[in-house]
Amino acid sequence: MVEPGRRLRISLALIGFILLLVNHIAFPESIKWNQDANDITLNANALKRMGDILPNWRIKQITWPSVTEINSKSVQVGKELKTSCIAWLSKFMNKEYLPAELEKNLVAMKNWGLIRKESEQKRLCDVFITRFRRGPYVIHIQESPYNVVIAVADERLAKETRANHKDLVVETATSVLNQNLKPNPDSNDLHVFEVIRDGHKLSKILWIINSVINR
Repeated sequence: MVEPGRRLRISLALIGFILLLVNHIAFPESIKWNQDANDITLNANALKRMGDILPNWRIKQITWPSVTEINSKSVQVGKELKTSCIAWLSKFMNKEYLPAELEKNLVAMKNWGLIRKESEQKRLCDVFITRFRRGPYVIHIQESPYNVVIAVADERLAKETRANHKDLVVETATSVLNQNLKPNPDSNDLHVFEVIRDGHKLSKILWIINSVINR
């Protein structure tokens, strides 16, 4: 696992994170964690029906592992490393979406954040994962010092779909993300792309984060 006390060094104008939005089916109001927060949208079977538009490594980042995978890949870590993880996540997320029970529901996974063969992956692939429901959202997080993936399922979309994906992303990001990372929908640095393949459409909204630019 990553040693405690890790620090981020920003040499140029880039911090990257991924915010993925998918349709969601309504759940009871009580907060559920990890495997108990599973749903019919943020799971491998549902996402694989989108075909090649979502690669397998991306699907793995936003779905909860099976019991067998948890047993074989999870490891025990100390409180200090979990505290470091939460401090790192606080740079990305609104405090309202960092519940007090988050620390005890973090699951450390060894060699889990792989996007290519382990022998070819240069960056660290040990990660924390967690999943919870807060308000209308089910949120799945995969955290490492190099990559934070936040998948958000909005249960309201089960009742009312949204044709304007840009507005949906901006609205969700404004609710879930840290103030410093929120997008400006009127900025020239916010870009919308649509990928259509095999009858499926994926909308990608990218924006530059001015607060971390170093000229």
